[in-house]
Order: sequence, then structure tokens, then C-alpha cells
Amino acid sequence: MIVTTAKADTSFVKFGSSWKYFDRGMAAPAGWQDAAFSDAGWKSGPAELGYGNHKERTTLSFGKDPDKKYITSYFRKTFTITDISFFATIRLNAYIDDGAIIYVNGKEVGRFNLKNRSGYAALAEWAEENGNAITSFDIPAGNFISGSNTIAVEVHQSSQQSHDLAFDMEVVGKPAPALPGSPVNALTVNEPDVLHGPYLQMVTPNAITIRWTTSAPVTSRVIYGIAENRLGLSVSDKKATTDHIVRISGLKPDTRYFYAIGTRNSILKGSYRNNFNTAPPATTKRTIRIGVLGDPGTGTTVQKLSRDNYLRLKGSASAELLLFLGDNAYNAGTETEHNLHFFNIYNNNLFDNHVVFPVPGNHEYANDKGRAVDHNIPYYTIFTVPTKGESGGLPSGTPHYYSFDYGNAHFIMLDSYGIDGGSHLYDDTTNGEQALWLKADLAANVGKHKWTIACMHHPPYTNGSHHSDQEGDLIAIRRKITPILERFGVDLVLAGHSHVYERSYLIRDHIGFSESFNNGTVPGGVALSRSSARYDGSAGNRASMDTNAATGSCPYFTIDTVLKRGTVYVVAGSAGQVNASSSNSYPVFYTRNQSTSNGGEAGALYLEIQDNRLDAKFIGNSGIVRDQFTIMKDVNRHNNLQAVLNKPVTLSASWPGSYFWSGELENAGNNRQQSVRFVPKKAGVYTCYVSDSAGTNACITDTFTIQASSGLSSSVSLFHAIRTQHKAIVRWTAGAPQKGAYFAIERAIGNGEFEFLMAMDAGGEPGKSLRFEYTDNLINTNLPVKYRLLATDENNQHTVAGIVDLLPE
Repeated sequence: MIVTTAKADTSFVKFGSSWKYFDRGMAAPAGWQDAAFSDAGWKSGPAELGYGNHKERTTLSFGKDPDKKYITSYFRKTFTITDISFFATIRLNAYIDDGAIIYVNGKEVGRFNLKNRSGYAALAEWAEENGNAITSFDIPAGNFISGSNTIAVEVHQSSQQSHDLAFDMEVVGKPAPALPGSPVNALTVNEPDVLHGPYLQMVTPNAITIRWTTSAPVTSRVIYGIAENRLGLSVSDKKATTDHIVRISGLKPDTRYFYAIGTRNSILKGSYRNNFNTAPPATTKRTIRIGVLGDPGTGTTVQKLSRDNYLRLKGSASAELLLFLGDNAYNAGTETEHNLHFFNIYNNNLFDNHVVFPVPGNHEYANDKGRAVDHNIPYYTIFTVPTKGESGGLPSGTPHYYSFDYGNAHFIMLDSYGIDGGSHLYDDTTNGEQALWLKADLAANVGKHKWTIACMHHPPYTNGSHHSDQEGDLIAIRRKITPILERFGVDLVLAGHSHVYERSYLIRDHIGFSESFNNGTVPGGVALSRSSARYDGSAGNRASMDTNAATGSCPYFTIDTVLKRGTVYVVAGSAGQVNASSSNSYPVFYTRNQSTSNGGEAGALYLEIQDNRLDAKFIGNSGIVRDQFTIMKDVNRHNNLQAVLNKPVTLSASWPGSYFWSGELENAGNNRQQSVRFVPKKAGVYTCYVSDSAGTNACITDTFTIQASSGLSSSVSLFHAIRTQHKAIVRWTAGAPQKGAYFAIERAIGNGEFEFLMAMDAGGEPGKSLRFEYTDNLINTNLPVKYRLLATDENNQHTVAGIVDLLPE
């Protein structure tokens, strides 16, 4: 007899499911945990449920006083298990902030962060990790029944001042092992646990790679689709493995997909949280969001807080990319350290929906020169990166360094510790393999993308836990690599290694030591702007004492060219720890945030790119944004436009942001849109302006000069005159005829005034252009002559359609 069993890891409740909830600031009614309790009067909504993390799909009430929030909220869910005998345990995976008591069919089965505490007023023992980590409960199957089951959860705050609450849960069945002697088929084999992942790699407009690791060898399958509940497409691999690498192709550009992972027989993991966005085209103008984490891999609370505050800053908006700047797993980049200090921290929060692009640091190589040569380190088996130009950029032929495109940005990912072809990146820029590829990649990218961002572990400028005036590799990078980056117009350089946050001015040409900066000549370099670039209306960075306060906070302005337009250098190496240096001064930097700074703390960097605007924010572990800066390209424009009377022309500001229109516009002061319509009512020259702020606080102003003429005038072409003996022949062509319109020819001899000669009707046969000719028989051959053509439309609007000169013979 064949024994039929349920598929392994059957999901009874998925993350993101709808729950009934009670958030009234009082204890739930008696018996609320029981299956028989009527929750018909309770509200319902999809998880995640909560407030304060900006990623809730259902926002709960916490009362009127933010300092006296409701302590406990209550949740219920009913679901069906067809035959409980198939399962040994039922696993509850939950996102909880701060504490919880869990009931199944009226019986308490688990607690988290609420030891020996109960009742509505019971506070959780500590403030949890903002609901970004999964807590698992394996409940014996005997607590459930075949048929309808009810889970009830009460979630408690750690204090009435807590700024957030989070709850989401999935319920999955873990199958019972097959009985001795019973037949084994595909449905009775226990599926393994997912040890780490899924995580996303190597995205393109049409493809992506998804990786995960299981506790035992099984087949691989990814199902996916454009809606979280319609995963109708799949890719599978029948080879059994623990390291699963699945490439999905044939996707639509700039499209959000949802996915789940598993085997050929079951789903191991997947919910609304598992999603990715394929790369948009280089012409995109939408916002692209990017997380940046440098030196994160300590496995400490500091690292978790950097993660959590990045997620809070990003909010509910979908970020696409996650850049790791090296030293992702201390202390030697072993596989165990990656599991503990990397995957265990970023599983189930960042990796579910960010495409990961890393660079290696010295700790990936265990600070071992031998490993720098042979590259025999776990890093290269953990990540799949584009070596053949799969994600854009020039093929590198090696995973040690690579580039990729995403939307209107080009990213260069460098290896600043490893050795290729006998050279470090900075050893030999004439013959070194990586340096030659770098120059070739940058040259190939010219004109293709608006933004170019370079990432490497070792910074050319720092005065933190490392000092770029004292360490040979950092000195060499500054002297040999930054000139290459600046020559090809790299806008932003991101590095780690030094466990601080530091941000330069918009600079160029600095290859010397720190004291030589801004003397105006090489190797001193220059700050192209002394603005704080905070773009918040402030005069300086009020959050840190490490500020050479600027007199303004306007963005850094650059132009879209490969000329040395300036580069901003950022050290973001404090995602896992923060250190200090002996000095708070370093002239290349606008601001620094280290452990001895006022407000100095670890943190994460967040980037937003929207068309020709780049915004960056460094958020500390306190949740305070310690620095921010903005770069704008090709703004402050002067636009010359041609317009036709009574027909609208569109005026558009050259940047994304805020807008204040002024000048010869109707209702200009009340218009706050990026584009407006201007309708000229009479012929002439108009001037309009748009600024990013009202009055004298504006950083950006575009000017529009509009030459308005009649439609008849604007249709004139080929207006010219020729001299023949004592005559002049004047000719012109006009577009479609206009009833009631006419042309007038005027002549000025020498320095005299124009005088009327003749009028010609501009009407004619519809659909055909008009050709005109006038012969002037009264010309003095010894004086210059000018002819002016006036166009008068059907509304009696006069416009100069052209002026032509005839020189004396």
C-alpha cells in the first residue's frame, strides 16, 4: 500500500495575510483567545500590522497621546488543517515588536519577551528589533486539530513611549517522518530548512539570479509573477543541491515581480515580502533607492540598529539595490562568520527584496596576502556577480571586480585588496589588469548614463580608524586611482574600511596629503563648492561639531560631461561599529561622524536618484539623520523658446523637487508644478522664471525667454533677397494659408527708417504652401538696403517674420 502524505512545509497562513485585530486601548473581551469567540466586531487588515516603521500595510491605533500609547493590541486568525496526523510540528514564524503571547485554540503555546507577565498592562521586557527579525515557535502538532483552528496573539509594547509596533506571522506544517517499513515517495520526504536566503543577485532589465542554501540537498524551483497572489511562472532545476542558484530570464524591464522558492514538490519560502524590480532603462526619470552598508559584519546590536534605521528611513518605498562595501563578516570572512554576522542579520528583511552587489574587503581575505593572490575565500562562492557584462558595463572576466547598470546610473565595483596579474588595483595603472579594465569600462560608459558611482573598500581620504595620510595603500589609491575616476566624471565614490562616516565637499585634483588640500594647485586640489549641500535651508550641519561650516546649503552643481566636474567622496564604514581618530579635522571633508563626535554613532547610508538629482542621507543608530547632501546636474538653465500667439507652450523646470514660478505668467505665484503652460496673447518677448524656493532663498532658477509671433510669421521660411542690376527681388515661402492674414514688405535705405512698399494676401488654396515674390525697381546701388517682412494674422497681430540685408555693389 502506498501511504499518501501532505507535501512538506505546507503553508496554512502566509506572511501578509489578513488578521482580525482589536486596538482600542483596553483588554480584549473575556475568552477572546478561544476558537468559539465571535470577532465579528473586530476590524481586519493585511499584515504587517502596526505603526512607526513606515512599512505597515495596516496601521493600528495607539491612542491620542504619543507618550501614552496603548500597551497591548490583539490579533486573531482562523485557518484549516485537513489532516493534522500528517505533521509532527506546526512552525509559527513571526515578526514581533516588542513582546507577545500566542494561543492556539484557546491554549497558550508560546511567549516572546514576556516572561511571567500577563494582562493588558504588562510591558515587554525589552525593546525588540523593530520587527525586522523572525522569531520561530515550533508547536507540537497535538495542539492543533484536523479542521478549523484559531491562532490568537497579544502583542505588548516595552513602554508607552515606544515609537513602533509590528506584527506578522506565517504558519507552516512540518511533516511527520515516515513510519518504519512504509513506502517512501516524493511526498513523504521531509523538506530541509532554508539556512540562508533567498537573496537576489545580478539583476538586468530582463533577468535576475536568486540564491538560497538549504540544510540538505534538494531540487530547486522558483515561482514568480507580477502579483503577490498570482505566481504563475516557474523555473526549476532537478539537480539536488544545498546551494541553489536559479537564473530567471525573459522578464519585463522596470517591473516588480513577486517570488517564492522551494523544491519541485513544495514551497519553502515566499510572501509579499519577497519581491524584486527589474532594471529600468537608462532614460528613466523615476526614483531609484539604494542602501549602502560598509563594514557591517560584527553580528552585534550595533549592526542590527544600522539595518533597522535604514529600513525606517527608507520607509514603505521599495528600494531596489543594496551595496556592501566590504568587511561583511568579521573577523576572517569564514563561511560560519558569514552565516552568523551577515545572513542571520539580513535574512528576512533586506535580502528578500534588495538586489545585493558587494565588494570584498581585507577581512574577506582574512588579511592574508596569500589569499589576496589566490582569491580562495568564501566570498567568491557566496556571491554571484556579473563577470561577462550580464548586467551592463564592460565584461571584467572575473568576479574580483565588475560593473553594472541600473536605470540612469552606472556602478563600478572594485577590489582594493586582492591581487590580479601580480598587481593590486593601485600598483600599476599602466599595465595592471584591474586598472586597465577600470579605464576601459569608464571610457565605454561615457555618455550612456547620467550618474557614475564607484565602490571600493579602501578609501582615498579618511581620518578615522584608518588614516589616509599614513597608510601606503590609501595613499596609493588617492594618487593613482582618484585621477582616473575624476577624469572620467565619476560623481560619487563610496568606501568603507575606516569605521566612521565622512563626507567630502565637491572636489577635484587632490592627490597629496591632507594639509595641501585646497591650495588651488596639484597635488593640493580644490573644493569646487564650500556649500554644505544639505539642501535643507540651513547654513551648516548642526548635528555634528566636526563641521567647517559653510555659508550656504545649496546642492552641489555639476554638468553631464566627462570633464573634471567634481566628485564627492564618502566613507560609510560604520554599519557594524564606530571608532575614533586623534583629530576631528580633515580639510577635504565637510563633515565627519566618529565616536568622539558630538552625536557620533554608527549608521547606514541611503541614496535616492531621480533623473538629474541625487540625494544621500546618513542615518545614525539613534534614528537621527546625521548628514545629508544633494547633487544636481544641468540645472540653472536659460531656455530660449519660440511660441505662436494664442497657442500654449510648455515650460518645464530642469530638476525634480519644489517649484515657485514667477515672471510673465498668469497666476504664477500660486503654481507649484514642475511644468506649466504659457499662452502668449500678443507678439513680443516674454520672460518667465522658476525657482526651487521663494524669494532670496532660492538655490536653483531656470529662465525662459519666449519669442511669441503669429502663426503666419512662424511659418515663414526661405526669406531672402537678391540684387540684379538696379532691381531687387525679394522671395519667401509660407506654410498653410490663413484667411484674413497678409504680409507687408518694408524697405530701409542706408540708415533710414523702414517704409511700407506693398501688402500681399496670405490666403490661398488649403493644404498648399505659399510662395511669394516682390520686385523692387527703385534701388540706389551705392547704399545698403534692408527689407523687412511683417506678418499680420487674422487677429490683426503684427510680427516681424524676417529681415534681410543687401549690400551695395
